[in-house]
Amino acid sequence: MRKTVFAILVMSMASTCAFAVDGQVLINQSTVMAAGGFPYVISSPGSYKLSGNLTPPPNKVAIQIITNNVVLDLNGFSVQCSNQAANSPFYFACIFGPGAVHNIAIRNGTVVVTESGATGSGQEVAGVGLPFDNPFGANGITLANLHIEVEADSTYGALGWDLGRNSIIRHNILSGQGRPFTRSSSLVEGNINGGGTPISDCSSPCVFVNNVGIP
Repeated sequence: MRKTVFAILVMSMASTCAFAVDGQVLINQSTVMAAGGFPYVISSPGSYKLSGNLTPPPNKVAIQIITNNVVLDLNGFSVQCSNQAANSPFYFACIFGPGAVHNIAIRNGTVVVTESGATGSGQEVAGVGLPFDNPFGANGITLANLHIEVEADSTYGALGWDLGRNSIIRHNILSGQGRPFTRSSSLVEGNINGGGTPISDCSSPCVFVNNVGIP
């Protein structure tokens, strides 16, 4: 009887450990490995929060977002990815949204990508990549209070952030070779670019306010 009660208690604790008190889903290295390894796929809308640093194996995306209406709070922790270009796909992002996702917020932490072995300008590596590719790309992304560092062999294809249209990009710091890639109808405010040359695709107006290194 006591063994049964103990087992129920352990199962109950295990099920609640994945959630914060306020209902946020907690993510750390242990929970990712227990769920089958990297990438950690966010497939349900909701609020997610890191409770520890994430370090996936080489050429593995850390977090992949494939649904709308997601808040991802790095909670002061870091996500550190490495990319060996010779064995990597054309496009690699440490935090990646591969589809037409919208209403995504990512904030409050550090994203680091190191790339090695790039031989030309065709390959792209990004810290946070929720890109816009006509006609079905991401849009309505909020990126705030992040430090994104990209250390890459191929500086042409190194992107700090690569976000879809109608985004809010606020109070972030880029370092290394990562370049900010801004698309149409976005607000870019209070960011510091210590990375590469900015890229803009603002065919309809973008608003740039109080940035350093981003025209």
